[in-house]
Amino acid sequence: MSGADALERMRDPSAHDAIVAEGLGVHYGEVRALADVTVRIRAGEITGLVGVNGSGKSSMLAAVLERVPHTGSVRILGRSPAQARRAGLVASVPQAEAVDWDFPVTVRDVVTTGRYGRMGLLRIPRPADRAAVAEALELLGLAHLADRQIGELSGGQRKRAFVARAIAQDAELLLLDEPFAGVDRSSEAAIVEVLQGLRERARSVVIVHHDLSGVAELVDRVLLLQRGRLLHHGPPAETLTPERIAEAFGAGRASGRVDRAGEA
Repeated sequence: MSGADALERMRDPSAHDAIVAEGLGVHYGEVRALADVTVRIRAGEITGLVGVNGSGKSSMLAAVLERVPHTGSVRILGRSPAQARRAGLVASVPQAEAVDWDFPVTVRDVVTTGRYGRMGLLRIPRPADRAAVAEALELLGLAHLADRQIGELSGGQRKRAFVARAIAQDAELLLLDEPFAGVDRSSEAAIVEVLQGLRERARSVVIVHHDLSGVAELVDRVLLLQRGRLLHHGPPAETLTPERIAEAFGAGRASGRVDRAGEA
């Protein structure tokens, strides 16, 4: 952390939090996707967003990144979302990538785009950029596929490639929307190991998670959403009780996986 960043955190207490949202709301026309969410998400932890389809999880991530119009305010590491993005402090992995899988681009090329913000206008990789890309490929078990065309990869390998792109960016906060949806177990294990490694490096992770049994083992805190509202926020043992799960998912959904289909 630079001296300027340290000074900024002294001036703004919210800089000690990964995300501070106050009165956050999102509407799509007349449909309310998120309503008056106020929460502080701690830095240096893995936080899970949990809820049924349509509970507002993806909308919350989109609002935090200011990718959708919203009410209320958001601070990321003490800065506005726009400032955090320009400074390279936040990286994201959406649930689905809008990619032409036939385009002649390699896995290494895709991961290298995570370094664009550090390369300057000509986007010529420096040794530090190449090293960061190589490390990210290795971490996600993709080094042997680095020169493969991205469309030739399996679904799980593609997901790992885009997680690697976010890792190569070396951001302080990583936002992931359903990174385990549709991936094989080996890819899921590789992603989990990387996320745990980020926590050990005092980085912050916010993840939309579909597995009620697996989320408790991965995250430090849980945000439990229902119909766009924040029901509970706290450690998994306190938040994912049978009573609270039944409240959020219905009496018949007190255990197991959240349905992967539809909007998260």
